[in-house]
Amino acid sequence: MEVTLRSGIKFYVASLVMVGLMLGAIVSPSYAAVEAVKDTTWTTWPGTIYYMAHLSGPNAPYNNDITIRITAVDEYILYVNGNKVGTDNNFKTVETYKVNVGTDDVILGVQVNNKGTGLGNGLMVDIQAGADWLGTTTLKRRSAVVNDTRKIYPCIWYYYTGDITKASFGGADWYKLKYNAAKKETFLNDTGVQAQLGQCISGSMELDYRPDPHIEVVTGYPGNVDLGSSKNGGIQLRRIEGENIALGRPAQEDKITDGDPTATFFAYNQDPLNSARYVDLERIYRINRFVLYTGGQDPNQWKEKSVRGFAVEISLDKFRWEEVNVIHEVGITNANNGGYDYAVVDFPDEWARFARFKITEPRDQPPSIGEIMIYGVGYAYSGEYESGWEDFGDTNLQKNFHSIIWTGSTPEGTSIKLQFKTAYRNTAGTLIESPWSDEYTAKTIDLESNEPASMIKYKVKLTTQDINKTPVFNSINFRYSKDKQPVSIADGYVVPNKIPMGVDTNFVYTLSYKLNTGENIKAVALSTPGYASINKVVTSEGKKEYSVDNGGLTAIKQTSPDTLWIEFATPITDTDAKGPDSLYLSFNTKLLRNIHNFNAWLFNSTGNDNAGPLGIWENRDLGSWTVLTSTITKGVLADVKAVPKVFTPDNDGVNDFTVIEFSLSKISANIKIKIFDTKGSLVTLVCDKKLEPAPWYVKEKLGNFAGARNMPGYWDGKDEDGDLVPPGVYIYQVVADTDDGEKVESGTIVVGY
Repeated sequence: MEVTLRSGIKFYVASLVMVGLMLGAIVSPSYAAVEAVKDTTWTTWPGTIYYMAHLSGPNAPYNNDITIRITAVDEYILYVNGNKVGTDNNFKTVETYKVNVGTDDVILGVQVNNKGTGLGNGLMVDIQAGADWLGTTTLKRRSAVVNDTRKIYPCIWYYYTGDITKASFGGADWYKLKYNAAKKETFLNDTGVQAQLGQCISGSMELDYRPDPHIEVVTGYPGNVDLGSSKNGGIQLRRIEGENIALGRPAQEDKITDGDPTATFFAYNQDPLNSARYVDLERIYRINRFVLYTGGQDPNQWKEKSVRGFAVEISLDKFRWEEVNVIHEVGITNANNGGYDYAVVDFPDEWARFARFKITEPRDQPPSIGEIMIYGVGYAYSGEYESGWEDFGDTNLQKNFHSIIWTGSTPEGTSIKLQFKTAYRNTAGTLIESPWSDEYTAKTIDLESNEPASMIKYKVKLTTQDINKTPVFNSINFRYSKDKQPVSIADGYVVPNKIPMGVDTNFVYTLSYKLNTGENIKAVALSTPGYASINKVVTSEGKKEYSVDNGGLTAIKQTSPDTLWIEFATPITDTDAKGPDSLYLSFNTKLLRNIHNFNAWLFNSTGNDNAGPLGIWENRDLGSWTVLTSTITKGVLADVKAVPKVFTPDNDGVNDFTVIEFSLSKISANIKIKIFDTKGSLVTLVCDKKLEPAPWYVKEKLGNFAGARNMPGYWDGKDEDGDLVPPGVYIYQVVADTDDGEKVESGTIVVGY
């Protein structure tokens, strides 16, 4: 629907509301229309995340008790090897549990409920199993030497959001992880399951407990947004600390960034000295850590197949490289942090898009590389939060959603955009959903959605151009009416659905509706692609035809170039009580763009109790309200003229202005309308704004001062200083700025007194 719709109908809606208020005052002195509009506000966004891990270590099996220390923001439920162990709701305390597992494996499931009040995000699990330290970490693998043989031990944590009882990998018993003791496998070994899970990254909470340097606070951030860390609640972009931002990025070698360090992506077969391999992060990040994994699944070969020494280099353009740090004697200097398994190179925060390793010290055998991981600081560039369906406590009650007001902060270089959709369940119980709305940035939004509807959901899209800044979405307020709707259900479609561009065509819009007791239709607003002329208005109930002449209609008005207003003298009600009826609107108009949706809005005799227009549903079973063009016109500007060509701006109420009319076809374009004197000097700039394809002129039915003043070509005879111009001949120029250059049309106007 076009943005200008509300400006086209608001005057008529206001008058309709005033009539309704007066009628209401006569019928019931206690009635007030505004009482029908309700408010509901959210300031926090709680969420539940399910964490899973399959852990083991070199000293398994664990025949004695293991000690688990755990905390989480804000509340957790801990399951170990398929059994519930404990729960707590104070993240500043670390609880200790002793558990007897008697196996090689520690299977952990943790349900964490975050209240979204600004206390952080995350989970910390520290496990002391004999001589082994296990627990939360963002590493992908650990290795250790057992009986002179180096082995790999899993340590990765995964997370899941949503209704886990419906998930295919566990359902209500998800925390058992479908452990197969014979194979020592869980469903985390299944690549199909892994594809449905997220890999945890670093979280945040105020906690000073780190007995083992491998232990981290980890978390998951669905949609790249953080619902728990913003002060006093709110939605913000998540931080990228702990995330391998190289994962899945384009790289010089295949599989260099696939997330599987055991798969050798590149094996050298010659002297590797001074050779390099890079990763393209696709955007510029502030990075500070480079991790190079040795390739292959046989840890006993890592000593010979690892890189002995390498330098880390970064670049903004892949041509000029800067060395930021170097590591020597890999396996010895980092024996307590990776060893021959992987090498971590830290360096001061630097801006980079490309990062690479350059081998500075080879071994006797050519190395094999398993993975490159890159870490940084700052916020993700974009994120999205999608709410669930909100019914405001009235699951089946139909509502008219009026408006939304949201609060938040958008520092320079950041943005917040909102989208909405509505839904209801039909008699068969099927959920009928509207499409997503356009994106909005205004903090007060008049909702133009399909209604009546029992529920609504929304998306919050956050972006930043500076990873040191994040927008914050703090609250959202819904205003809606849950009673006194015009109709209980209504939908519509139009025929034909394909026409030539620029050709005047007869359309029939069918509005199907069901009216309950007390409901009525006082007015219909129809979104048109330009000016329309009504031929017939007929109802199926009694096959009654309405017109202004027979007194059935109060008005047929083109309140703006894109809105046709039809108002009934006596509101339509269900007089025969035989169920759904239809209203047929026959009219002529033309399309000057490739596509148009004939949306419609309804009002009752009280103006919808101040809840705004009721936007009806598209009848997808019988047709569509979308019309496409089968041909295109040749020009962009057409029908350019001044109406009237001679005018007298003497403020006598007669012929005081002119309108430079034109049709804009095919494309949206920035339109400038300039007035020059006969010497070629610019007198004034009448219009300078982007317009949609439409006939931008004044029809007889809109031939009034208020309507003309809203046209882009309106001129009252004044220059750029606000002074009346001398009488004489003036030249107007209409300029459309298009991709093919400027399209210009011009003509003359006469000013007289």
